[in-house]
Amino acid sequence: MSRLRDNLPSMTRVELNNLAKNKYCDDEIQVWIASHAHVQARYYLADNPSVCEPAINELLCGRSRIIKGLLVGQGAVDDPNIIRD
Repeated sequence: MSRLRDNLPSMTRVELNNLAKNKYCDDEIQVWIASHAHVQARYYLADNPSVCEPAINELLCGRSRIIKGLLVGQGAVDDPNIIRD
């Protein structure tokens, strides 16, 4: 594992937010943010144009309609009816 991935649990909210905004972030880190990070970091991740498919699936499993709306708005989810299921 990478040193960055190993230190995700000890990062501050600001650091996680900046990673979620970073379009060059690894898929493994995006999935971790989608699964374990606070809601603001997940908002930033959902609004990231280069979010990976496994992270999108993880975000869609959550309850937040704002996150699902952000995914539809930035084009990560083609069919808006997916978020209704």
